[in-house]
Amino acid sequence: MERLAEFASARHCRIWLSVLPGSYCYPGRPLFSHSADELSEEDTQHLSFAFTIGKVRNYDQDPRFGVIVLSEIASRALSPSVNDPGTAIEVLGRIVSVLLEYDPEQQKEPKYPDLFVPPIKPIELLEDAFLPIARDGAGLIEVQIRLQKSLQALRIAAPDIYGKAALIISAKALDHAKIALAHPEEKALLDSLAQDISD
Repeated sequence: MERLAEFASARHCRIWLSVLPGSYCYPGRPLFSHSADELSEEDTQHLSFAFTIGKVRNYDQDPRFGVIVLSEIASRALSPSVNDPGTAIEVLGRIVSVLLEYDPEQQKEPKYPDLFVPPIKPIELLEDAFLPIARDGAGLIEVQIRLQKSLQALRIAAPDIYGKAALIISAKALDHAKIALAHPEEKALLDSLAQDISD
């Protein structure tokens, strides 16, 4: 970021990043746009060194990656070979704790005022976190109960961030569960929990 900021300051221009850390990149995908009059070959080479393109994601720069890994741990625990719903339930609690750390308004004054970064979308965070668990734990009522309660906690604790997204993910999880669960009373219980989230 510093290299981009220094360039923007020196050239009195603005830079808009097109991708977030962890984004899938391929030849021809634009990484940024700018308001400079034009870029020389030297400028382009200088700016290219501001980006690291690798084969693997990492936790330090990519917050979504950490959420995905937590969700994968839960999914693995729910596999028939492991069959450990307790671990999946524990992971759901940790996911809520991690997600509540995210506050898009935390830094009011931008550190680099000439740089603009796409926002992290709450719906994408919740999809990464909960949909694999909703799918893989669809037939386990204890997992589905904790999942719905986790979404309710996010909606209550951070309604401006997760309110709408929690409703969407709750409905999708409920759809998975209704297909997989056999007992009407379990389906009714989840219906009630999902209704609590929407109230």
